[in-house]
Amino acid sequence: FKIDREKVFGPFPDSTLLYKTSDVYDGKLKENYIVLTPSAIMFTRHGMDYIKLFVKLYELLKDKYQVVILVHNFTSNFNNSDLDICSKLHNLCPTSVLINENISTGKLKNILGNSKFSISSRYHVIVGSISQDIPSIAIGWNPKYESFLKLYNKKYWNIDFGSNSFKEIKNLLENKEFTSGINDLAVFNQTLKQNVSESFNQLFSNID
Repeated sequence: FKIDREKVFGPFPDSTLLYKTSDVYDGKLKENYIVLTPSAIMFTRHGMDYIKLFVKLYELLKDKYQVVILVHNFTSNFNNSDLDICSKLHNLCPTSVLINENISTGKLKNILGNSKFSISSRYHVIVGSISQDIPSIAIGWNPKYESFLKLYNKKYWNIDFGSNSFKEIKNLLENKEFTSGINDLAVFNQTLKQNVSESFNQLFSNID
């Protein structure tokens, strides 16, 4: 982007890490639930094969967890929206719960923060989960997913969509390091949040 590095200050991890919420989602969710958040962008690129991956994940997880399909974005993408894609998925997953309310970011973050883990193709679902020490698998379409996960030494939590995606995700879910890595995330978050705060300190200092 031809940015002058001399004009860039601070350690600047994603400032969303500092966002805390007092909003509480009052929908009826069980204690033991996971969040799936597909993206219209990925569906536009890969079609029903992309939806079929999430159906296979639902079948894998439905007996152990309540499966919540969360609509994150309400804008259209080439005549599709996340609401359309999540509705398609919900219709194929009979015991799933669809959350399709255009609710506050605070309530969205509350839903993510109380889940066991999330699997998503939406960047701020990944950030919203991991910033609260909740593991998250990215089925990414943009380098920013991998870039964010590298902050936690979790680059391998980013899965490229393809014929091996389900196997890679299944292997990751069967690895106890994934579901028991909450303390690990907490240590990283403490440092990263200090870095974000320092970035703002430098910003205000430069403004002064």
